[in-house]
Amino acid sequence: MIYPSEFTNPLDDPNYGKTSREEEFYYRFRDEIKTPGIVFYNLILKLPGVNHREIDFLYICPSGIFVIELKNVEFRNKENTWEYYNSIKKQWENYKIRLNYSNPIEQLKTGSQEIVKFLNIINKGNLPITTESIYSILFLLKNQEGSLSDHKDKSVNLFYREKCSLNLDQILRSKNNSLTEDLLHSVEKIILNNTNYYTTFERRMEEHTKKIIALTKQQYLILDDLETPNILLSGVAGSGKTLIALEGCRIAKKKNWSTLLICRSSNLNKYLELICNRDQLKNITVKTMSGFCNMLYQIAEEEDLGIEKPKTNEKEDYLKETQPKFINSILSSIKGKPKYDFLIVDEAQDIMSFTELSILDQVLIGGYEKGKWLVCYDEEQALYGEVKEGLEFLESYSPKRHNLSVNKRTPRSIYELACKLSGKSKMESDLDDPSSIHVHVYTSKEEGKVKLFDIVNNAVRQMGFKEEEIVILSPTNKINTEVIGTMRNLKKNASKQLYTISVVENGQFTIGNIGFSEIGRFKGMERKFVILTGVDDFSKPEIKNTIYVALTRATHHCSILLNNEGFESYKKIL
Repeated sequence: MIYPSEFTNPLDDPNYGKTSREEEFYYRFRDEIKTPGIVFYNLILKLPGVNHREIDFLYICPSGIFVIELKNVEFRNKENTWEYYNSIKKQWENYKIRLNYSNPIEQLKTGSQEIVKFLNIINKGNLPITTESIYSILFLLKNQEGSLSDHKDKSVNLFYREKCSLNLDQILRSKNNSLTEDLLHSVEKIILNNTNYYTTFERRMEEHTKKIIALTKQQYLILDDLETPNILLSGVAGSGKTLIALEGCRIAKKKNWSTLLICRSSNLNKYLELICNRDQLKNITVKTMSGFCNMLYQIAEEEDLGIEKPKTNEKEDYLKETQPKFINSILSSIKGKPKYDFLIVDEAQDIMSFTELSILDQVLIGGYEKGKWLVCYDEEQALYGEVKEGLEFLESYSPKRHNLSVNKRTPRSIYELACKLSGKSKMESDLDDPSSIHVHVYTSKEEGKVKLFDIVNNAVRQMGFKEEEIVILSPTNKINTEVIGTMRNLKKNASKQLYTISVVENGQFTIGNIGFSEIGRFKGMERKFVILTGVDDFSKPEIKNTIYVALTRATHHCSILLNNEGFESYKKIL
């Protein structure tokens, strides 16, 4: 098999066509290679951490991987300086001045090294083959046998003009079969999915986005029950729970139901609020659980109940435990507390304590027993404790149960990795991959900053993402994230390009800036390109759900940036 299936001229020169030696060898590979294998012509490598390279031919067969360069000029080595003969000018010229390599052997060797790095990065830090299975072949089409007799680098195999006409299958065949058929096709898939042989990345992203929208419409089958709702909806990450919640808001508008839409994350809260405002859903009150408790306390103050708000130094304990218990204890005394026809809770796994659910029960007309409610949750994304207590409480009211078991937002390879790293059973994603996961490892903070710049720069310059479509996610805040800290701009010494990092606040991204967010504050949201960093140990039980949440925010692409310590724990799990 040969890619592409038809010969295409890689150059713009209209005179460079049927008479080219590359075209001649393209057809020779197609016709002369009889050993089962795969040939890639004009292979282009574009990847952070890999220098941009174009390889004339890459041949993969049971014998190994052959990196092949054709040279259709004559070379000589004069006083340790490599020169090539310019047939147009009829003179010898310095090869390094032309291509920034000292000689074609150095050019080919670095090409082979970049192939190794490419396969290593794409395969998540695990080179799928041994370096001994990669061979560098240089076809010198104009040099006579022995004209470069001082060549002593045995890592590159030279074939002079006399041998270049031999059958290619005989030249490249070896008795040492080191690649199994499965491994051969695995390498083929890696190259096809990450280079220049499939539909352009931009077109794949476009089709991928359309598929996300089309698939989530299937989930609206649940909406029939929203006409008379008391629904407990479980769903894996990316299965469309928030879309169902928003559609519930639209139904509430049509029916003129006064509705409370509750979540925990302030970013998700603002995102939901923006959509409700955009769609003019004026009868919807959008609050975080903490914000709703504050609103109730303000009403209590206005009624002059003489109740003092409790104090604590622990913000998380206050929001999750102290504040809800206090509000629950005074709620029956608040005469002016609001009442709602319809209650919607999104990302409810983080609002599942009996106390929190009890507060919502008291403001819902008819309560959970007779009222209209929709509670959407994913137990696998719980970051704030067990949800068992809350689920048992809600199930005691015999709700209609629905389950969304298929992720329709996250590409399959990213979703499978998220499940594996978080220790969850393998679940299902309906989306093919517009690209693959890339894993990058750094040994120092400064190297990490450079690699972060390279990831972002490649995403913008090579892959076509807008800056605001990219978010960096970390378990900790920006200052405590090793590769960022107080840094506001990503830049590289040799590059004039820089990228500004903006913390995602109130669910909004700054146009032209790269977003940053703590993972816990990004729940319920998504971005086309997610960069996960700041994880030092993937084996910690408390980090499992956090990793799952982070990776399942990605709709198109994901890169993981790790220090050595984090990478070692990552490899152990895989």
